[in-house]
Amino acid sequence: MVVKQVLMYECSICKRQYKSMPDATGCLTKCQRIVAFRRKYPRVKDKDCDFANGAGWIQRDKAWYDQFCQDLENLIRQNHPKIFHEIKGITVNDGRMGRVLSDADYDEYEFWGRLLAICDKCYREWGQPYYAIHCHHDGSTDEGFSQKRTQKPEWIEPKAKKMNPSER
Repeated sequence: MVVKQVLMYECSICKRQYKSMPDATGCLTKCQRIVAFRRKYPRVKDKDCDFANGAGWIQRDKAWYDQFCQDLENLIRQNHPKIFHEIKGITVNDGRMGRVLSDADYDEYEFWGRLLAICDKCYREWGQPYYAIHCHHDGSTDEGFSQKRTQKPEWIEPKAKKMNPSER
């Protein structure tokens, strides 16, 4: 038996390891895009899971919703162009997109799930897709929730490891 040295390259953001520098650099680029998306569209801090359990919503507008969809589709196109080549006519709002992102365990699935939690008629962002699907467009759902978040929501800071200037 012989012990041999193995050289691996690691993405400084997600900590995935690769055998080649180009693969690790590609991963770093994808991760940087994801971190930038998280910064542009931060999530609500959900103390005690109240928001996820339907206690309120955040009113968005059509322009914000359209921009979110467009930015998400661009992010997926940049990070995973094969999806759009292999599945003709797929869009970010398509259920097949969620299936592909979920099955491949892509990080973008988190954002696609958030897209589902936004009512596409009145643009209210709920804590989970169930409430967006059952939204009555007047701020209530089948469960009778009708509370708009009146306090300014706290936002979750994106988690990203600080990089050395030489890694940027």
